[in-house]
Amino acid sequence: MIQRGGQVVINLMANVKQKTIEPFMKDTIVPGTLVYTDEYSIYARLQSWGYGHSSPYTFFLLNGDMELNRNR
Repeated sequence: MIQRGGQVVINLMANVKQKTIEPFMKDTIVPGTLVYTDEYSIYARLQSWGYGHSSPYTFFLLNGDMELNRNR
């Protein structure tokens, strides 16, 4: 996670389930912050946890290569 003008926070998690990522996010991100993510379903509850949420980018594989689609 990165904040403009702030610090980068990286945490390699054993699993990425909502019950494990929620405490990490609540300990790291100020409530009310707009969080930008990909469209992974784990982020579906961000708004109910008190965060704004936007998924401006979608990543996908094309012929084995990672591609970026800007959702505008």
